Amino acid sequence: MTTVIKHLPPGPNTNDPENFDPRADAVVAAFNPMIDEINLVNDEMNTSAAAVAQSVVDARSARDEAQGYRNDANGARNQAVLAKGDAQTAKQAAEAARDAAQGYAIALTGTSISPVVIGLGNKQFTGAGLADKQFFPGQRVRVANPANIAQRMDGVVTVYVNSGANSSLAVAVDNVDSSTSGSAVANWRIVPGGEPGGPGPAGGINGGSMSGALNFKEANAVPVSATPDVWSPAGNVIPMTGNGTITGLPDAPQVGAWRTLVLRGVTTLTTSANFQVYGGTMTLAAGDIVHVVAEEAVSKFRVFVTRRDGKAVVGGRTVTVYLTGTQMWPVPATDLEVIVQGGGQSGTNSGSAGGWCGAYAKKRLNDLTIGAMATVSVGLGGVVSTSNVYNDGGNSSFALTGVTTILAEGGKSAGAAATGGDFNLPGVMGERALPESFDYYSGYGDYAPTFRSGRGADGLLGYGAYPKSTEPNANGVQDAVGFGSGGAGVVSSSSGGAGVPQTKIYGSAGRPGVVIVTYQI
Repeated sequence: MTTVIKHLPPGPNTNDPENFDPRADAVVAAFNPMIDEINLVNDEMNTSAAAVAQSVVDARSARDEAQGYRNDANGARNQAVLAKGDAQTAKQAAEAARDAAQGYAIALTGTSISPVVIGLGNKQFTGAGLADKQFFPGQRVRVANPANIAQRMDGVVTVYVNSGANSSLAVAVDNVDSSTSGSAVANWRIVPGGEPGGPGPAGGINGGSMSGALNFKEANAVPVSATPDVWSPAGNVIPMTGNGTITGLPDAPQVGAWRTLVLRGVTTLTTSANFQVYGGTMTLAAGDIVHVVAEEAVSKFRVFVTRRDGKAVVGGRTVTVYLTGTQMWPVPATDLEVIVQGGGQSGTNSGSAGGWCGAYAKKRLNDLTIGAMATVSVGLGGVVSTSNVYNDGGNSSFALTGVTTILAEGGKSAGAAATGGDFNLPGVMGERALPESFDYYSGYGDYAPTFRSGRGADGLLGYGAYPKSTEPNANGVQDAVGFGSGGAGVVSSSSGGAGVPQTKIYGSAGRPGVVIVTYQI
């Protein structure tokens, strides 16, 4: 608010003596209020001057601050210009990175029309759609049908060959969609894949009591091959199509895993240490069922067969007569008995004496498990003798892993020994043939020499050689008749064999040895 100094009242005038005194008094009385008003105006002026001075200071400060703002604006403008340049550079780098990423994505994306069956294991893809790519061994990829993403396989690149239209990519598949496993696809897109995630929390797999039926699913059919993948299809019952031979299986998901295979064609199962077919190698017909279970290890399988016609696969007591070779037991066996006899020694062309019988051994064995192996050797009989020399028979043996070898030596003049059996008999020499005991007609005439049998190793009968006839036959020709060495007998006596009528005197060949195994399955 601005103070106003009031005017003084009219002053006294000598020309107006009558009002001189009152006017003089009024003028004097107005001096004090005027002084106060003058002081107020002075204060207001001082205040205004201070305000003006402060305004000057504030103006100068505002000027300086405005100058700072102007400088800041200039700096911001310069920074904006620099930022614009950086943004343009970043844009160019981003575009280059985008182009490089697109090029890299193209280099790691391939196509193939190779017909491949979905499943675990090594898979091969070929074609021009794989040329000029950047696949490398150890890289994880996903191979999928663009028209059906469920038809997919994940795995690791093992080999990449860049060769134009003949380019190829090999992938070791370790994961498939079980719902499409076994499907044949010929339209593939190959892209980089991620690493498998860690295992999730354990689910409810600890067993328990079911309150209803557990209904197993029949999976897509799998073609018969040497090692068909029966583990990947989505189901426990697997139809097997086509004809062929199965010699094993890929590793199972875990020990105890099982599958039921329903054969649709003629299929041969070949038994081995890791593919143990109950009943041994066999050929099955369409409609037969094969049950497979992983036992002891994911790579070892027990195989059981159910025939459609209801016939038994194995059963009863088995008798095997060996000539030579090896034997693997395809099923558990009990109550084994092994008989081993060496080959017989031959006779000679003079002296009418039988050769030495082969030794004889007999042994009972403990029960055998699947996969037990035995090596068998059967000795031959001594060859025909055309001189006054006995030809020795060969040794026979039965060697089972973990069991002492059972050996029966072939007949020989020094005597044949038997070892390793519960019952061992050495070979003995056949007796000299004499003209008695029974008649034998040569068939060349009515001359009928008689013979006495030679004794075999086990007391059974054989024939000794007989010298040539001294009397002519009906045709006036002197014939030679003779029989071979050692005890002939049956299969349990493999000493020297009987001879046949001869036109010359020969010592007959000894009979070959034998190995006989009987067991219960």
